[in-house]
Amino acid sequence: MEVGPRGFVLESAPRLPDDPGPDEIIDDGETTEISTEFVEREKAIKKKDVTDPLESLQLVHRTKFLRVKNGRDYYRIVVSLGGAVPEALSKVKRVIYYLHHTFKNPVRQVEDASKKFSLKTAAWGEFTIRADVYLNDRAEPIRLSRYINIEPREA
Repeated sequence: MEVGPRGFVLESAPRLPDDPGPDEIIDDGETTEISTEFVEREKAIKKKDVTDPLESLQLVHRTKFLRVKNGRDYYRIVVSLGGAVPEALSKVKRVIYYLHHTFKNPVRQVEDASKKFSLKTAAWGEFTIRADVYLNDRAEPIRLSRYINIEPREA
């Protein structure tokens, strides 16, 4: 991240290595005994994540102060579909977003893959957004959710 006179720039966080060497192991000083069952379950989940790119799909968002309306701060909110594996997005047909019931149109469909199925809206408060992600080759959607937090503007 860079902060300067023109604002700030966010870049991708560095990826942790899949097979860390001895000098890359994170030692946070905590030691706990974990049963082999939990370790094996985590390995199975990791293996599935690697073999199925759809497991990497997630909702991401950003917010920015928009204006004051009726005495409330309103923020521009952009929610889109992200994933650690780029080919996962190519399998998506459409996304149906479910916003908080206080929105004028709380159910919205987006089919524009070129913009990562982005939904742009304005809000004055935080809420949980849900989404049904429909794929080209499946009838049942993948269900995702994300808590939309808003960083308050500086006075």
